Amino acid sequence: MMENTNPSEEKQSKMEEMDNLEIININNNNNIENSNILNKDNIELSKNNKNGFLKFIGIIIIILIAISNTTSAELSQYIIINDFDSSFMITWFNVSFSVFSILIELILLKIELFKKEKQQQQQSSDNIKISFLNYYKSKFVSNDNSIKLKKLFSISIPMSILFLFMNWIWLYALPLIDVSISTALYQRIRFLKTISVIIFMAGIIGITLGTTLGTSSEIIENQILSNKVKGYLLMILSASLYGLYEVLVSKILGDVNRTIVHTYLAFIGFIGFLIGIPIMVIFNFTNFELFKIPHPKSFGIIFSNTVIIFSINYLINWGLSITSSPLFVRAGELMAIPLTLIFDIIIKHMKLPLVAIPGYILIVIGFILSIYIECNHIKKK
Repeated sequence: MMENTNPSEEKQSKMEEMDNLEIININNNNNIENSNILNKDNIELSKNNKNGFLKFIGIIIIILIAISNTTSAELSQYIIINDFDSSFMITWFNVSFSVFSILIELILLKIELFKKEKQQQQQSSDNIKISFLNYYKSKFVSNDNSIKLKKLFSISIPMSILFLFMNWIWLYALPLIDVSISTALYQRIRFLKTISVIIFMAGIIGITLGTTLGTSSEIIENQILSNKVKGYLLMILSASLYGLYEVLVSKILGDVNRTIVHTYLAFIGFIGFLIGIPIMVIFNFTNFELFKIPHPKSFGIIFSNTVIIFSINYLINWGLSITSSPLFVRAGELMAIPLTLIFDIIIKHMKLPLVAIPGYILIVIGFILSIYIECNHIKKK
C-alpha cells in the first residue's frame, strides 16, 4: 500500500533544501572572498616588503656609486701626477678590462641554465639537455628589441673608438684641474633642452673664474692659467662626447636584456684593446707618450683603480635593473661632486676662493633641476 504524501509538505521540503543550498553557496562565496582578501593582503604585504628591500638596496647603491666615483677620480689624478703619467696607456688598460663582462655574464647564464634544467627534471621525467651555446644565442632573439651578434660587433667598433677617446681626454685633462671641478664638469652636460643647462654652465663659469682669479699672482708666474683653461676645455669636450656616447647607446641598443649589454661591454673592451696597441706605438715613436712599464707599486694602484671603474659600471647597471629608474643612479653620481670637493679641501688642502662657491651651488641646483625634470618625464611615460 502506497503512502500518500501531502503536496504542500513536499513543496515546503524542496524549498528548505533550496534554502540550505543557497546558504551553503553564500558561505562558500564568503569563504572564497575572505581567502581572496587574505591573498590580496599577503600579496600587498610581500610587495611592500620587496619594495622596502629594493629601496634599501637602492640607497646602498647610491652610496657605493658616490664613494666609487670619488675614489676613482682621486686615484686617477694621483696616478697621473705622482706615479705613472702615461694617461693613454692607463685608459687603454681600463677600457680593455671591460672584456671581463662576458666572463661574468657566462657564469650568470650557466647558473640560469642549471636552474632551468633542475626545474624541468622536477616537472617532467624527460631529461632534456639545453646546449649552453644555444641558450646564449637565444638571448639575442628573445624579444622585439634584440639585436644580432654580428650587428652588435659592427656597432661596437665606432662606439669603442669614441669610448676610448673620451676617457683618454678626461684622464689627460684630470691633472690640470681639481678633481671636484672635473667631477662636476663631467657628470651631466646632456640636458641641452632644459633651463638646467643654463644654470649648469653658469656654475662652470663661476668655478673657473673663482679658481683662476683667486690665485692670479701665482697663475701669472707659473702659467697655471693656461693649464687650467686647457683642462677645462678638454674636460668639457670629454663631457660632451660622454653625452653623445650615451645618446648613441640609447638610440642604437634601446631596451635590451642583460646578456646583450654585457656582450656589448665585452666587445668595447676587446676592440679597445686592439685599437689601443697601434696608437701606443705611434705615441711612443712620436715621443708624445713614451711606452713604459709601471713598477709593481704603481701597477697595484692602477689595477685597483681599474677594478673600481669596472665596479662602477656594474653598480650603475645593477642599480638600473633593481630600481627600474635612473634617478637612484644619478643621485649617486650627484653625490660625488660634494664628496670630491670635501676630499680636495680636507685631504689635499685645496684653497677654494669664496668667488667659486656660488659656482658649485649653481651646478648642484642645475643637477637637482635636471633630476626633477627627468622625474616628471618618466612619470608621464
